[in-house]
Amino acid sequence: MEHLFRIAFWIFTLSGCLQAKSISINDLNIRLIEAEVKCEPDSEFYSPTDVKHAATTTNCFSQSSERRINISLSLSLSLSQESCITDGLDCFIKELDTAGQECEDKQGRIEQAVDFLYERIDERSQKGFGLTNSTDCACERSSKLPFGDFLKKMKSLVEFHNDQSNQTVVQ
Repeated sequence: MEHLFRIAFWIFTLSGCLQAKSISINDLNIRLIEAEVKCEPDSEFYSPTDVKHAATTTNCFSQSSERRINISLSLSLSLSQESCITDGLDCFIKELDTAGQECEDKQGRIEQAVDFLYERIDERSQKGFGLTNSTDCACERSSKLPFGDFLKKMKSLVEFHNDQSNQTVVQ
């Protein structure tokens, strides 16, 4: 009987400690940030959007008819595009820091989002996709958007990162 209790104790202890933490987009708290953080209407923030390309259009010419044909090609991410995701996450952190100074955030939602993004960057760095500091991935190359649109782009990039991470785990 004593062994049974000992085994049960270790099963519960180990199962609790060894569970993989799933990453949820809800941990980013976009809805709470939208509701609770107030920025000036003219505030704009760099919003990386070109770090991922699922498809591209190529123009081809037929030799016989000289007609232009648009072909959509699905492309997998190249190493530089994959690395730019990390730089994009870093850009969002920098812009959230700016938002923390320019916007009213009584509940500390921006700091929570920054912590969440740092965890994603650490996760990517451990997989070999760290910051590139490439001019192609520079934050300043991104367009500036109002805070609400900035948050939508950030959510989109984090969802894309999660999709990429899930594909890596499945393969």
